[in-house]
Amino acid sequence: MLAELKPEVITGKRVFLRCDLNVPLAKSDNGKLVITDDGRIRASLPTIKLILDSGASLVICAHLGRPKGERKPELSLRPIAERLSELLGKNVEFADDVTSAHTRTLAENLKSGEILLSENIRFESAETSKEESERRALAETLAKLGDFYVGDGFGAVHRKHASVFELAKILPHAAGKLIAAEVSVLQQLTVNPARPYTVVLGGAKVSDKIGVITNLLQKVDRIAIGGGMVFICKVNEMIKLTETLEGDDELTPFLMEIYAEGDLPGEMIVNRDFELGLPDLLGQIRGAKVEIKVPQRGEKLELSKTVERNARYSLIQYLSKRANDAAVSGKALTQIQEALALDSAPLRIECFDISNTSGTTVVASMVVFEDGQPKKSDYRRFIIETDSAPDDTRAMHQVITRRLKRWLADQNVELGEAVGKFAYAPNLIVVDGGAPQVAAAERALLELGITDIAVVGLAKRLEELWLIP
Repeated sequence: MLAELKPEVITGKRVFLRCDLNVPLAKSDNGKLVITDDGRIRASLPTIKLILDSGASLVICAHLGRPKGERKPELSLRPIAERLSELLGKNVEFADDVTSAHTRTLAENLKSGEILLSENIRFESAETSKEESERRALAETLAKLGDFYVGDGFGAVHRKHASVFELAKILPHAAGKLIAAEVSVLQQLTVNPARPYTVVLGGAKVSDKIGVITNLLQKVDRIAIGGGMVFICKVNEMIKLTETLEGDDELTPFLMEIYAEGDLPGEMIVNRDFELGLPDLLGQIRGAKVEIKVPQRGEKLELSKTVERNARYSLIQYLSKRANDAAVSGKALTQIQEALALDSAPLRIECFDISNTSGTTVVASMVVFEDGQPKKSDYRRFIIETDSAPDDTRAMHQVITRRLKRWLADQNVELGEAVGKFAYAPNLIVVDGGAPQVAAAERALLELGITDIAVVGLAKRLEELWLIP
């Protein structure tokens, strides 16, 4: 039974509210980060106003992006504090961290009706730690900021994180209005829904969805699944699982590719964080429990380091072989440069093709060559938004635009930051098709103000090469 948030219970208390304020940010012309969609902030307002109207003071905790335990200025909640203040018409104090004595003092000095928003909770590595003891220690620190816990972060409520899971065990708690409304709708749709009952499910993270699908199979008449996550299903049976088309969860599709046919071990050792739903996903395939561990000490940590060293050695051997192939590749690149009258050899070539999957989803594939060698780690697939791109020509325009916008965005990284997956521009773009596809790619470049990337079209059927006029 969901605990209801009642005003009389929190009157005169200091409430710790876990919100979902994970809104998109972009840099304005003057370089300042601005919110491009404040929908999640507005969705939190009913709960915030209820707490304030009840005569309580309020400490708000939220996350933004995936800083993975590092302080990243571009993921600070300061712009959210400013926008929240505008929407409420009152001051929202901002704390530069979550756990310091200064933040605790700010919280303790709050008067009835006053608000403190603490910095991004995911700047604390313990928030998302796989170690329960680390999450528990952080939750105990957070508990000192309030007398009563309210969970209203719907986008994070399923996560086993310190501010979501452990903290609710320490403080008296209740669900916020947003969570209560969502749960009410889910109950209506799962307990006694009108039939025939069809669920449309999208998203990219397979590991997040497997439990939902398994549960829904017992309740619905049919499921339509699309987006970046594609399952081929029939009632009560999963036929096939496929990797995500886009997203930063690389471990899930990697393990799915290796173990798609089963033969899974009961325990896996990995050297990076993984999605919390991944063990359940692999357990569905194995038909038994699968444990995934990131060792912190002992023999398993040493084993993990040995495997990583061997992998690096294999990579060095591969790069050495690649270097031996450089002479052959260099000759081919020189021939391409001469044939296309390019200013220099195209050291990075990106090839784009449009295709249909399952007869309905339109997908663009990007194949990359660097120094004349395939660079499979940079291969990408993009789901095409068909409302704005109903044919191959407009689909080609869309994917070239999206890819190069990502490149332009990655030029803004600060010195010392890791570059993004799209941080390098191609010297040559090869599109599958003739004059219409080449013209669409050229238009995308010009609209973005890019004039130094060559484009050609390769019509495979007729073995024709199309150039920009």
